Amino acid sequence: MKKIILALSVFSLVIGCASPPVKKGKETTPTAAKEEVKATYNEKVTVMEIDALSKTPCPREGAWTGVEWRKVIPMANACVRSKDWRRVESIGGYLGVHAHLTPWGPYYMSLAAGARKDYPRAIWMLELALKKAPTEGLFHYQMGRMHWEMDDDVAALKEMKMASDMNPGLTDAHWVMGQIALQRGDTAEAERLLDKTLDNDSKHLPALMAMASIKSKAKDWSAAENYLSRALRSSPKNAKVRLAMNQVQEKIKAERPQAQTPKSKKVSARKPSGNKKVD
Repeated sequence: MKKIILALSVFSLVIGCASPPVKKGKETTPTAAKEEVKATYNEKVTVMEIDALSKTPCPREGAWTGVEWRKVIPMANACVRSKDWRRVESIGGYLGVHAHLTPWGPYYMSLAAGARKDYPRAIWMLELALKKAPTEGLFHYQMGRMHWEMDDDVAALKEMKMASDMNPGLTDAHWVMGQIALQRGDTAEAERLLDKTLDNDSKHLPALMAMASIKSKAKDWSAAENYLSRALRSSPKNAKVRLAMNQVQEKIKAERPQAQTPKSKKVSARKPSGNKKVD
């Protein structure tokens, strides 16, 4: 199962973008926060693919010192995009101290740890992030990725499902869970999750192809043709999409009522009657 899903899905890192926080209770010191982390952070989080980030370069070391934490988040994202994991770790450490009521310090440190395959540390950091924001799907998604890399498929799928349910913006989580639903034969659930995938990314080629396959198996050729048309607009040179479209159009053509040609009238020569009198 794992190989099939990984072949179809691209696990791109998703970056959190924060809006102003709503704080509850007193702020604790950084030391106290490390000992007992309370869920004090309930901002709404949006997510985006790495490729969607602006191409702002990763800042030089220490450029974030003294900067308000909301302005540090784009710096961290820029370093994630450029895969400068040392600076991602450094920014995560800074946020962990200077924005300790937010989950972003542990989150960025988890990305850095995951990139160097230090999965136990990545999971530990994500557990800290989830204590601060337990209902944030982004962190469950990242946790699922780490469990997946550690070959703990059960834990990975549990986290992915939570991520998909909690955060509608997590395209890859919906896509992976849609594939799982297809493999267990739950077509209705697969369609629901694939629709969520396409709501986020209308050009998501694997999801379009999966939906076309579902409609083809149901012999809903018109719907299948529609999804394949969208796939062709997304990837006009894709040979697999073109082949699938040809097959569906052949099915549509075969089931279309054939126009009947009018039968030709037979013209027969009139024979003279043998009984006719001759004067």
